[in-house]
Amino acid sequence: MKDFVARLGLVIHWFGFILGFITFGGLMVGGFFMKEGLDDVAMFLSAPVFCFLFWGMGWLIRYILSGKCDPYPYKD
Repeated sequence: MKDFVARLGLVIHWFGFILGFITFGGLMVGGFFMKEGLDDVAMFLSAPVFCFLFWGMGWLIRYILSGKCDPYPYKD
C-alpha cells in the first residue's frame, strides 16, 4: 500500500508540473497575441505565478502522501 501511495503522489506531482508549464505557455502566448494594454502585461506577470502554483501544489500533495521528497518530479 505504501508503494501505491508513493506512486500516486508522483503521478499527482507530474500532473501539477506539466499543468504548470501548459498554463505558463498558454498565458505567455495569450499575452503575446492580445492587443496592447494592461491585460497583456498582467498575463505575462501572472504566468510564472501560476506555473509555480500548480507545481507547488503537486509537490505539496506528494509530500503529504509520501514524506520527504525533492521538488522536481524527475529526481528520485
